[in-house]
Amino acid sequence: MAYNKLVNKPVKHGMDMMRKTRQAVGLIAVVLVIGAAGCTTEAPELPTLHSPTPSLTTLEASAKSYYDCMTDAGIAMEMFPNYQGELAVVQVAESAYTEFAMMRFASGQCSGAQVSDLPSAAEQQINDFCSVPQTGLMIDGIDDSQTYSQCLAQSGYDWNAAQGRYMFSAADMQSQVDANNRWAACVRDNGFPTVQDSVMPTVLDGSQWPVIRLPSTITEDQLRQLLASCPDFDASTQEAAEQWRSVHGGVSTGGNDQPNVTIDTAAESTLSPEDQAHLDALMQVLNEAAIAYFDQQQEGH
Repeated sequence: MAYNKLVNKPVKHGMDMMRKTRQAVGLIAVVLVIGAAGCTTEAPELPTLHSPTPSLTTLEASAKSYYDCMTDAGIAMEMFPNYQGELAVVQVAESAYTEFAMMRFASGQCSGAQVSDLPSAAEQQINDFCSVPQTGLMIDGIDDSQTYSQCLAQSGYDWNAAQGRYMFSAADMQSQVDANNRWAACVRDNGFPTVQDSVMPTVLDGSQWPVIRLPSTITEDQLRQLLASCPDFDASTQEAAEQWRSVHGGVSTGGNDQPNVTIDTAAESTLSPEDQAHLDALMQVLNEAAIAYFDQQQEGH
């Protein structure tokens, strides 16, 4: 088991549920499979699903059926290509809401978009909606969960599968390896000679993202002293990376120069409450600089 620091992975924009000009909120790092368990598949108020075009892929056919079901029920939707170019990503259209649209996953996590400066009543509606651990959809305070769940069940649409498989470039991965290993060299020179370099992954889908592992035996004081000599986050580097992404369509192939660091607990099968508290404290120290930066950025907006 390993505890990951805030990872500065390259971001390919345009694949979020609400990817238009309004403010995205509650976005989760890994898109979860949207389940339809517990929802009836009988929907007398919904139109019959359209027959998919034979030339469509399975993902595209499912997406088209889901899109048709939702639009026929009066909810404006949009379709976009996935990472493989299949027209398989379906989202609520920006024209469908004036305040917010939120999708809720079975875990209770939410993903969606909102306009800026929502009234407190709308904020409370979002909070209440997202606290329920089941699949759902709310648009401008109207709960469309029944329609949403029924269309999912009837079409077999799977949000996670619909995205396809995004492959990072070898340049992205090599940039992360290089940043990690520069940092690891500094760490070895500052009292932790057993810390190993990261290696280039064999697959480029992000599942083997390069990482540097610090021993879980490190103390908070030792970690703070180490970070004073070998910073794990640099604001100017982050700003440069964000500028690159803004110029190059959201993909940071121009460099990924922040190290990706974790506290390694691979040797631990179970953690005592004391060990858990220790690891949480270490992660807080590792993330302090990044959290401060992003909090400041948020306040500036």
